[in-house]
Amino acid sequence: MDSLFLVAQADLRYNAGSMTESVAFDFDTKAHLDTLHRLSLELVRERDLEIVLRRIAEAALELLHARYAAIGIPDGNGGLERFVTAGMAPEDVRRIPHPPEGRGLIGLMLKERRTLRLEDLGAHPNSVGFPANHPRMRTFLGVPIMLMGSGIGQIYVTEKRGGQAFDDEDEKLGEMLAAYAAVAIDNARHYIQLRTKERELERSNEELGILNSVASAGGTTLELNGLLEKSVEVIALYFRAQSSEVFLDEDRNGEFPLVLRRGTRPTSIWKRDRFRIGEGVLGRVAARRELLVTNEAQSESAGLSADLADDHCQSVICLPLVSKDQVLGVLTLATDERWDFEPRQRQLFQALGLTIGEAVENALLLRKAQRLAVLEERERIGMDLHDGIIQSIYAVGLTLEDGMLSLDENPALVRDRLDKAIGGLNAVIRDIRAYILDMKPQRIAYDNFSEGLRQLAREFRAQTLAHVDLHISDGAVGALSQHSTNALYHIAQEALANVAKHARATRVTISFSKEDEWYRLVVEDNGRGFSPEDEKRILGHGLTNIEERARASGGEATIVSEKGKGTRVLVRIPARADVPVR
Repeated sequence: MDSLFLVAQADLRYNAGSMTESVAFDFDTKAHLDTLHRLSLELVRERDLEIVLRRIAEAALELLHARYAAIGIPDGNGGLERFVTAGMAPEDVRRIPHPPEGRGLIGLMLKERRTLRLEDLGAHPNSVGFPANHPRMRTFLGVPIMLMGSGIGQIYVTEKRGGQAFDDEDEKLGEMLAAYAAVAIDNARHYIQLRTKERELERSNEELGILNSVASAGGTTLELNGLLEKSVEVIALYFRAQSSEVFLDEDRNGEFPLVLRRGTRPTSIWKRDRFRIGEGVLGRVAARRELLVTNEAQSESAGLSADLADDHCQSVICLPLVSKDQVLGVLTLATDERWDFEPRQRQLFQALGLTIGEAVENALLLRKAQRLAVLEERERIGMDLHDGIIQSIYAVGLTLEDGMLSLDENPALVRDRLDKAIGGLNAVIRDIRAYILDMKPQRIAYDNFSEGLRQLAREFRAQTLAHVDLHISDGAVGALSQHSTNALYHIAQEALANVAKHARATRVTISFSKEDEWYRLVVEDNGRGFSPEDEKRILGHGLTNIEERARASGGEATIVSEKGKGTRVLVRIPARADVPVR
């Protein structure tokens, strides 16, 4: 702290150069220096600007033995931004109509930035007198607070105790105190700036956090209800909402029915459970695509539920969910707090609306694609049944009719026709089973997983005429659980089906092994390959099923492929400690 004392002395000499010659600090007593040093230590320890200003004024009272003291901070426009007093009771300060306005002697000091010492301030030509209820003052000492040549404040003291006028020594002490005050004020301002930036950073992190949480909700699921549940939960928690409702135009017909209601408040937010574009508050929000905050929850004129007032609701927030300039829905939040959004908060809310809107758009597209896929599958099954099954059954019927005609004349021929009909019916049964299995993956039909893989290899070889190499490590199958058996069998079945449908491969290798605590299944082909990221976008492709089955078993799937260089599917799932397959 002694070094700070020396710095303040040097700063005073630098800044006082335009006012007087360099001050020679030659005091008669050490008491003044001790007091100034103690006061300076108190100033440099404090970081709150208001407290710093008050202590500067109090320090001036003590150091200069004055009855009244004040510190003024200029506003840069010829007036004062702050004016802090010492020596007057708070009730006396409140009785004064207004603080100084920067006219008279204070205005003169603001303009000239030099020390002013008077025996009778009322006799000075620039004096403008005192407002009503202001105490009478005679002796006066005013010292500018300078920092690097700029005036950042002023110290005023009046009415030196004992009825004496302020002298040269008081002036020197006041200028030294001003030097320390400049350092303390500058430190406090820097601290305020630091705290402001820190709060802005914290706020930005919070905003990024909620945006990331909502975006993650859209990235982890494309199921509409789950997406809305997660997004609404995050936003309601952040804005401390007690109720949340989502209205969605799923059919794109301009009508928005209520699709989700969550919260601790049992009552609904709105009187109606659906609206149209331009209809009521929600309709206007959808039409204008702008955030709306209403603090009229006590009024029914906005279409809000009458029960909200009884539940102490203060604000209702309406957020449009927008995607590609189309309004898909409106999210509403009811809170017990009064919200008046500033521009930055409005931008955050608009970003949340866009984020949720895009995710809802993707979920709706997926739902539509799934519906189309079901319709296409039904059409395919209908064609297969018509072209295959029905014609086969018709052929069996013709065979039986032919046999009936020969029943009395040629029994041997009838027996031959019956054998053919039975064979035909068995073929129809096999065809129907094949169609069913093509719609829903077959459960493994073998107690032995090795035999299941061999059967898959044989069927694949028969269907594609490709060469198949199967490698099963010794002891790898013995500890397989039922869960792991089903998962691995379906994954192998899915991988081979993908090869048969898309790869045009001439050679496939299947290998299964157990390494440490992991089962390892590899299906590799020499087919035409593909770009995995592009291929995953195709609805219903087996790659997604493989990855989901692996994750559901606590493992992972790695799919490596390159156009013209084949595909390699590697699946690892943990060995489970449940009952193995016998």
